Amino acid sequence: MSANEEVRVALLDMGVDAPKSHQAAVRFHTVDAAINWVFGEGESWTPEAEPTPSYNNTAWPAEPAAVPTLPPRTGNPFRPGPATPYISPGAGPVRLDNDDDDEELLMALELSRRNPDEDTQGGAGASASGGAVIGTTNLSTSAPTAADAGLSREERERSVRASAPPPSPHRQNSDEPLLAFGPSERNDLDGKLAMVPTGAAASNKEEEDFQRALQESMMTASFHSIPSEEENIPIPVDRKPGAPVVYLTVQAPAFAANLLQAFAAVPQLRDVFAGLAHDVDDPQELNALQELMSEQYSGKENFVNVDNLVAGLNSSFEVYSPRLPPHQEILERWLPRVSDLLVQAAGTRSQLIDFDNALGDFYRKPEQLLITRLSSAPDVPHPYVEFGRGGLSAPTSVHPNLASILWTADTPMESISSLADIVFVSLRRTPGISVQKWDLEQEIVLDRYLTHNAVSTMQVRAQQSAIQGELKRLKEQAEHLSSFRGNNIPDAIQTLIKHLSTTSSFDNVQAETRTELKTKLERIATTMSDKAARLQTDVADREKLVSGALFETADPTKNEHKYILRAILWHDGFMTPGRHLFTYVRGDVDKSTGVADWWRIQDDAEKVSWEDVASDVTGQFTDGGPYLLVYSREGSRPALPSPEPEPETSAEKQMSVDSVGGSIPIPVGTGPADAISVDEEQGLIDLTDTPNPEEVKPAPSTMDALVTPAEGDTASPAAVPGSIEVNTAVLPTALQTTSPVGSMSLPSVPLISPQGSRSRSSQSQNWIPGARRSTSPK
Repeated sequence: MSANEEVRVALLDMGVDAPKSHQAAVRFHTVDAAINWVFGEGESWTPEAEPTPSYNNTAWPAEPAAVPTLPPRTGNPFRPGPATPYISPGAGPVRLDNDDDDEELLMALELSRRNPDEDTQGGAGASASGGAVIGTTNLSTSAPTAADAGLSREERERSVRASAPPPSPHRQNSDEPLLAFGPSERNDLDGKLAMVPTGAAASNKEEEDFQRALQESMMTASFHSIPSEEENIPIPVDRKPGAPVVYLTVQAPAFAANLLQAFAAVPQLRDVFAGLAHDVDDPQELNALQELMSEQYSGKENFVNVDNLVAGLNSSFEVYSPRLPPHQEILERWLPRVSDLLVQAAGTRSQLIDFDNALGDFYRKPEQLLITRLSSAPDVPHPYVEFGRGGLSAPTSVHPNLASILWTADTPMESISSLADIVFVSLRRTPGISVQKWDLEQEIVLDRYLTHNAVSTMQVRAQQSAIQGELKRLKEQAEHLSSFRGNNIPDAIQTLIKHLSTTSSFDNVQAETRTELKTKLERIATTMSDKAARLQTDVADREKLVSGALFETADPTKNEHKYILRAILWHDGFMTPGRHLFTYVRGDVDKSTGVADWWRIQDDAEKVSWEDVASDVTGQFTDGGPYLLVYSREGSRPALPSPEPEPETSAEKQMSVDSVGGSIPIPVGTGPADAISVDEEQGLIDLTDTPNPEEVKPAPSTMDALVTPAEGDTASPAAVPGSIEVNTAVLPTALQTTSPVGSMSLPSVPLISPQGSRSRSSQSQNWIPGARRSTSPK
């Protein structure tokens, strides 16, 4: 009886074993009935035992068409039946008639069934009765038997088809057995003779890499997000001289380990964790971090597995689903909680503190180690700042991005009231949008953003605004000098000069005119080239000033907050499973060269140069790149001076409003580039300098040149109260105004940010998003 396939498949899907499913499908043709039998009467059913074959010992019939009788087969499809017995060749004589059409085929069949060792013991002979009797050991003639007479042609053909193929006619007699199937014993190392190749075909490395990349591209990120532990744990070796101890994870998120690696690269944070005395009342998280940081001083092996530590910190800090870079969730929860742990530890040890030791700054104000506060919202802690990277025109360094966040139209006087010793800069990149390479800076000075420098910063920003206006005018002049209605003027003049030089005229008057015209054009081209070069120089100088050169000063009070780049967290941009995160950390300064070492960390520490770090473009074209920069203060924390006086009179405030957003009037037509006139009689451009042109004075290159009076300059005897004395003699002509000689009064309201208006809440979130989630220690 055939089994119902639908019932059998349904039972297999339910987990019923195959023999019982088949038996139920044979007995019943509905799923319900089969299920009732399986879990009812048939629960104790077992497959029947295989019957013992009862083969007789009599010789098999010698006829080719004879088929032995097989024992009955079982109904179980999963138990194979008894093997078909092999008929020994030569068990009896076979009579072949000479009148058969397939005599040669039957002869070859019988020869193939003979033992190869007996080929030489017999021969073929013709019988007197017209027939031949073929045996296994000899050839003899005999009369046809009654059994042979009953064989039909159809039966003999069936026997031929069921027999083995004849031997090869070219095969020589040997003692080796003839193998029709099975593995070959020939020397085939490459497996080329096998029907199925035994070894992989040799391929080049490029093809293997392509196939591997193709397979990874077809996998989803959730296919195997965490690799197996056995395949990825390296063998620990001795630590390299000067190399940091690597914090390795196999199952935990790699970004958490990279963040811990950045912690260890910051001297202030590393020294605080290592310098805190152990206390039985300290939280477990603090003890674990202290033990981890101590590995940087006493560790002998190259790495430490931090899977358990990261899992414990994530659980304690309530981090459940770390996202891809820049991992705001871990930053938002880890940094405030780590700061709370350190503040709590400093509070319990305050009675035993020596404020003159290396950790004096930390014990005086422990929160300032990681937390920054703004003047507009001093009660809101900010553990990190975030810069959005959204296009090719977006700024690619710290200062322009930080200025666009702090100095907006809604918060023009925003400043930093308390600057953390460690600044975390998160770079958030929009997927699918191309960006320029980020300019990595080893040192940055952040004094300009502090509250006590707000007035001098406002002055420099006003000068930057004025220089921006002049820069725009110079660019327009350079464009008008080089092109007219889409045509390049210098190229057109050179083409005309070449034409006049290569052609001649037989008319003497015309030839003389052509010579004068050529001379005039050459002088014009030279003058235009010189003026274009001067304009380009002026543009370059003013672009440098606009980019922040005015803030550069030798005044030590304006260079107290210098920060050094300590760590860079990097993502290669790929989303396929694998290890795509690595970290650059700054090492100790080499005493022989005075240059700090850098290490690239990904499962191991590899020494690299700063040039390699600064030129790394990994991830730039795959939505990757650096996503977290860690800066820390150089030296001790300076004492905060008293804030600079601010303008208080209403007259000055009204003046700042009347100055159109803080811009300074820029006179037009005061430079030598404007001295371009047209000679209407000759129809030629006369670019000669005008008599006594007004000389453009060099632009100030630093804040010192801007504020300090030059030799021979006199300060204004009657400056407006609250204004700032500025040496206008060193400013460009376009920056000089009608204010008193030698000084100028600047408005108290800075310029509106070109980035557009933003709300104060948005500004606070851009400075450090998610800071409101953190709780200050009680």
